[in-house]
Amino acid sequence: KYCCTRLRIRSRVQQYFSQRGHTPKIEAMVRRIAAIDYIETPSEADALILEASLINQHLPKYNTRLRDDKSYPLLLLTNEPYARLLITRMHTARAAKKAAGTFFGPYTDAALLREAVRIIHESYPIRKCRVLPQRACVYYYIKQCIAPCIHRDAATKEQYDALIGEIASFLKSGKRSLIAFLTARMKAEAAALRFEQAAVIKKRIEALEKLHKKRFSRQKGVSVFGTATKELAHALGIRKRLYRIVCFDVSNLMGKWAVASKVSFYKELPDKNDYRRYKIRTVSGIDDYRMMQEVVTRMLDDVCNGTDTKPDLIMIDGGKGHLRAAQDVIRQGKCPNIPAIALAKRFEMLFNENIEPLILPAESPALYLVKKIRDEAHRFAIEYHRKIRGKEIKKSLLDTVPGIGERKKALLLKRFGSISGLRAASAETIAEVPSISPSLAREIKRHISSDTVKEKRV
Repeated sequence: KYCCTRLRIRSRVQQYFSQRGHTPKIEAMVRRIAAIDYIETPSEADALILEASLINQHLPKYNTRLRDDKSYPLLLLTNEPYARLLITRMHTARAAKKAAGTFFGPYTDAALLREAVRIIHESYPIRKCRVLPQRACVYYYIKQCIAPCIHRDAATKEQYDALIGEIASFLKSGKRSLIAFLTARMKAEAAALRFEQAAVIKKRIEALEKLHKKRFSRQKGVSVFGTATKELAHALGIRKRLYRIVCFDVSNLMGKWAVASKVSFYKELPDKNDYRRYKIRTVSGIDDYRMMQEVVTRMLDDVCNGTDTKPDLIMIDGGKGHLRAAQDVIRQGKCPNIPAIALAKRFEMLFNENIEPLILPAESPALYLVKKIRDEAHRFAIEYHRKIRGKEIKKSLLDTVPGIGERKKALLLKRFGSISGLRAASAETIAEVPSISPSLAREIKRHISSDTVKEKRV
């Protein structure tokens, strides 16, 4: 049985053994299970295409839903002179084969299928319009269509058919991601000395890499890294593979509301279950270095206690000083062998263990990866800082008045607009607010009129 799912494999498989009330078909399947195997893919879109390919190849007995269900979508390459790639739904696969074109599928997730089609359309400049117009549309000007509507010559037809042939070959293979498929084609073109064609394919690969699509292998349960982690490890002189990279960022406003974040990337993909947020506990004032030391120390303590995962590389959002501060606590901790680097915002310069600057090429996959991780850590820290700061700013002088809760505070601020407006009102006027007794009004007036109390902005 094959399945494509957004859930974790463990949860997806457990339901067959832990839940009761399965259909007779599922119960029969479970009794016949001898072993469980899986193929890891870097994205759900890749898993989607692989799943359809395997089902069509092996026709598994217990995937009857995928073989005859009437609601699953298919991909259609029309047999028009200038073919289109469409998502369609037919009553049955047999009915679909009688339609005009070549079908691929069925696919289990329509949303992912639409994403895959979008990527193919961005990578291959084929027509999107139902009827060829009399003039070129916007897709021609953004270079997502070669405009057969205005270029109806033999050369354009040959070029267009070649694009459709590449799409069809990729969809038929189903076992590789689009980047891997294009990479093989680029190498073949280069080997045949067709360098212009190879350059065009290279541009498509670069566009797809920006969408974070990566290659994968059919080896059992083993994903293949892109070049990014390998290149990063080589540049840093690290011999082991960098499976898990964590990154720290500190966020505060002139030392106030200080927080920090830790994001975690496993095999170049964000692992949000391993993200952490920290309120700074031991540092007051403006001291980013000590704040960084605190959160790195807390992570290392969690690693030693078994409540956090040990990373292969620690990354710091900052420069030399931030890295030195982190290195000091790493060397003193119980996990001293974890390498650390820092990525400075200025010139996107990396600093390694020896505090030596390392400038990666602008188009380097390794630089793209570390920037992506750094930016995610910064986003996560800022998000938490804004949340904490927002809660603090909402506090006012009324929070310190006995007998005033959130409801009464809201009523008072709604009536008088601010602490200044409330201070200008008399106790009798304040007592006119619902739920405010004369004695409570006098207490409010006494409290907010005190010369020793300074107003906070609400």
